[in-house]
Amino acid sequence: MTPSPSLAGRLIGPIGAAAVLAYAVFAAVQIQVLNPLATMPGYTLQEIHAAVVQRESADTMGWGLMSVALVIGPVIGLIVAALGVRGQLHAGTVLMIMLGLLSLGSPGYLASMFHRGCERGRPASLPVFSC
Repeated sequence: MTPSPSLAGRLIGPIGAAAVLAYAVFAAVQIQVLNPLATMPGYTLQEIHAAVVQRESADTMGWGLMSVALVIGPVIGLIVAALGVRGQLHAGTVLMIMLGLLSLGSPGYLASMFHRGCERGRPASLPVFSC
């Protein structure tokens, strides 16, 4: 028989999962919108995307790698939140896992944007992103 979840256990899980999801969403916006605009000042996002599409590549803007790298944390966060709300994990365990997921978001962010910044074969109109 599992103990009934405490109020902290019922709150930490959903709040932590929301924070992990918000981190992943902001990372995706940073990678797909803010970084390209900062790299090519004076160009619109549509012009940047058009220049990247001119390349012959299957995944020109790195959506596949970015999606896979950034979805791992929120999925784990939702599973841990559900276990915490049901009382199968203690509140402290849920808190530590959520904090760990947030701290692991930085390497996930780096891995998901690495594809975009260090490619070969880019058009001459695109500057080299710093690696």
